[in-house]
Amino acid sequence: MSKQLAAVLVMMGIAAIALYWMFAPPPPPGHKEDDRQTTNSQSQGTPEKDRAANAKPPGDSPVGDKESSTEEIGEKSSDHDSKTRTDAPQVVEEPAAPPAVKPLLAGWDNPAAVIVFSGEQHGYVEPCGCSLKQLGGVSRRADFFRQLEDREYPLAAFDLGGLVNRPTRRQGKLKLQMSLHALRDMRYGGVALGAEELRNGIELITYEDRPPFLACNIVIAGDPDLGLVIPKLILTVGGKKLGVTSVFGKSMAPEILSQTDAAEVEVLDPLESLKKTIAELEAEQPDLLILLSHARPEETKALAAEFPQLDIVAAIGGPEDPNPRPAFEGKTLWVWPGQKGKFLGVVGLFPEDAANRLKFEAVALDEDRFKEMPHMREHMRHYQEMLELQKLVSTEQTIDYPRNAAESDTNEFLGAETCGECHPKAYKHWKTTGHARGAVSLKQGRPGQEATYISRLHDPECVACHVTGWDPKEFVRYRSGWSDEVSGAHLAGQQCENCHGPGSRHVELERLLAQGADKADSTQVDHWRDFLHLEVDKAFDLCAKCHDGDNDPHFHTPTFSEYWDKVKHPWRD
Repeated sequence: MSKQLAAVLVMMGIAAIALYWMFAPPPPPGHKEDDRQTTNSQSQGTPEKDRAANAKPPGDSPVGDKESSTEEIGEKSSDHDSKTRTDAPQVVEEPAAPPAVKPLLAGWDNPAAVIVFSGEQHGYVEPCGCSLKQLGGVSRRADFFRQLEDREYPLAAFDLGGLVNRPTRRQGKLKLQMSLHALRDMRYGGVALGAEELRNGIELITYEDRPPFLACNIVIAGDPDLGLVIPKLILTVGGKKLGVTSVFGKSMAPEILSQTDAAEVEVLDPLESLKKTIAELEAEQPDLLILLSHARPEETKALAAEFPQLDIVAAIGGPEDPNPRPAFEGKTLWVWPGQKGKFLGVVGLFPEDAANRLKFEAVALDEDRFKEMPHMREHMRHYQEMLELQKLVSTEQTIDYPRNAAESDTNEFLGAETCGECHPKAYKHWKTTGHARGAVSLKQGRPGQEATYISRLHDPECVACHVTGWDPKEFVRYRSGWSDEVSGAHLAGQQCENCHGPGSRHVELERLLAQGADKADSTQVDHWRDFLHLEVDKAFDLCAKCHDGDNDPHFHTPTFSEYWDKVKHPWRD
């Protein structure tokens, strides 16, 4: 790769995120280098401590359970108290006690070391707040680490990569920056390079002040000595030596190489690279030998089979909600930490317990045990400020509304108030629904959150389902769709046209028709009426674009009628 090309690409990356670094929040008060000792073959310095709807898990982990067959967590059933109305006097009962909160790492007394694994965050940096009792979020994760530090557990943490979705878009770059800063503040020991990170190519060099990037078989910009990626590290935690390496799957290489310059990212043979790196780690005589694998499950299993001496294999590709039971193959403990940041895979080392030397727990980051941490809120606040400063909502490239592609006439979004001129009953009812307040909820949050809520009105991934004229799955604005509070005030909230389609051509023709039958082409009038007509049996798929498995787990076919009853408008007016 030429120095000129590298320089150009670096400058592109710098231009995309320079503002982030200029105003990035500092590490939290009291943050300091810990006493863990780190060495690696290419020193990076002592590491700092730090919406797919109803997605189907890839299947069971590819290894057996130590004691029984592998089990997966099923979907949680929703518990809604049923209340019966009666005129008879009611017996006043004491309120039921709240459900017991599961103790964190119960029975883990004096572990020699605790190793935490995360991965496949895919941009889910917080519970979005669209429904209650959602799991996950980096702020709760930070509270998890705080609680373990309060117990004085010797800690190490590693991420398996896949931190953000859409990594080459401007929002993805800003989110990657925020995520790396959050991992730094949680004192992660390293981040395995995954497919999403590698799509940035040489621009990875612009992401500074972060945990080390790990991969034994990745070369960036043709220079293995560049120092951007290290093949391994030795980390001493609580007097125990951890030998850690990471591998990027050959099966995933085509996805990366088709989207980056061949001179930027080179994927070496995983097996040969692991043979060399693991031999170097074994020479250091670590207490635990750990592999982080960013590869498809079948490839990870094949690679790990070549190295039965591994103590822990932490891998991507497992179920979204991980198996709560420990899974061993031989002496090797397999860890699948789940997806979307909802869980952490936590391993405890107990060298004096021969029968249970390694203990495992899949920790759900729920709101009952884990709270928001102020320094993580500051990362979110800064991230939202950068989205506002760069005006991503209004300046990123727009696309045509899909059904307009077959039309020769201009057809734009006008807003519900215009619809209400001819459909007053439907408009009046819409104003009473939560859809009408969609943009307000982004600005103020839920009732009671107003004082501390960080506005999401400048976040494309949020506004896409709370305003009118956006693609809610790709987070892209349609031409003439909502762009800001001022010029787009008439399109705030989830309005008629998100379901029926843009209505400017229909309105134009109906106004002409109102002046006289000879003023408008009746064929065109009928065509555009048909264009906006929506059958109920097609409404579910439209609703599910926002009411998906992540944002509204209670929305599905059996419950659709409950939702529909709140918004339906059958009147002809």
